[in-house]
Amino acid sequence: GLTATVSGNSVTLNWASVNGASYYNVYRGITDSDWNYSKINTYDIHNTSYPDYIQDSGTTYYYKVAAVSSNGTEGSQSSAVSATVTGGASGSPSAPTGLSATVSGNSITLNWNPPASGNVSYYNVYRSDSESGYYSQKNNYSIYSPTYTDSGLSTGATYYYKVSAVFWDGTPESQSAPYSVTVSGSTGGGLSAPTGLHISSISGNSVTLTWESVSGASSYNVYRNYSESGDYSLVSNYIYATSYTDHSASAGTTYYYKVSAVFPSGDDLQSEYVSVTIGRSTSSSSIYYTDVSGGTWTLESDGRRRSPSPSIGHNTTTKTRVNFTSYDYSASIAIRLDVSSESGYDFAFIGTLDNYAAAYNSGYISESLISGEQSVTVTIPVPTPGSHFIDIGYRKDGSQSNGSDCAWFKVTQ
Repeated sequence: GLTATVSGNSVTLNWASVNGASYYNVYRGITDSDWNYSKINTYDIHNTSYPDYIQDSGTTYYYKVAAVSSNGTEGSQSSAVSATVTGGASGSPSAPTGLSATVSGNSITLNWNPPASGNVSYYNVYRSDSESGYYSQKNNYSIYSPTYTDSGLSTGATYYYKVSAVFWDGTPESQSAPYSVTVSGSTGGGLSAPTGLHISSISGNSVTLTWESVSGASSYNVYRNYSESGDYSLVSNYIYATSYTDHSASAGTTYYYKVSAVFPSGDDLQSEYVSVTIGRSTSSSSIYYTDVSGGTWTLESDGRRRSPSPSIGHNTTTKTRVNFTSYDYSASIAIRLDVSSESGYDFAFIGTLDNYAAAYNSGYISESLISGEQSVTVTIPVPTPGSHFIDIGYRKDGSQSNGSDCAWFKVTQ
């Protein structure tokens, strides 16, 4: 029962329904040869009619239609019909009217009225970051109702929209009346993303995240990625507390985490990212001791490092640097310092956090300046996450005699 009706530059196809068909496909050719037909519908046709808009007047085209079952199996194609377009306008459809934008968190819902004239087939939605900028099509499917929700938008951003209609008579949007008026919406809508996200502890291959609660949030989601940009994968959802422990981390890997607040409206607002590298741990769950650099301090069997031996010359200082990373906002690192020297003349010392240390001057922790036969353990607060260093020094002083005096240090926490 396939028929073709010509009106201006459009061909409207109609056919009888097929029992058990889920949808239909339309094929067109310039001759009635099987090899010359190609599928022309860009969406599944769920009724028994299809408009084809033709650019070339006076050209004859051939059409066939096939039914497709619910499992995607396409049946045999119908017998062919032909049509010759004659040119000329097929009507004067108008643009959608009454376009409005309603913001809910990070989603913007558009509503509009159908055009005053023209038999609408479907609508397309276009979006831009500026009113006069480039508008790209947002819907990847045909919109049959005059409403569309654009979700997953960035927080605090303004978007501009316009809508067009595509008509059953084959008139495409480029041939129809102008697009609708332009409307805009700014995301946020009084909802906020989680703040204060940080790594509160690390234990083995487990990372614990903590964040501030968000008013109105019904739950939280945790996302993870291997770089700060790109797509973050969902690690866990329906989290009702303000902390989460990821037990699936791997040693030697850097991870980037985000947490989102989920609201009853369905909005999902993500936090800024926080990163962590799973490395070699000391006894502290939030300090990762990286390496020692500088000087020629020897690692001994008990885990201590010893200053150069034989002893350095008099009035000379040797130093080395402990490099480490903190993943907490209130961590600390503890260092034990031992010295064996001429009492009152030779000194060992531990520098303050992230500062160059020199004996007898500023830059060292006062209780760490020891001489003779002494030992001290100094605990140094590390108030911020990130990479840090501490200098360890040993000064051979003024007896002006050389000997086997030396100092040792060990990171104990």
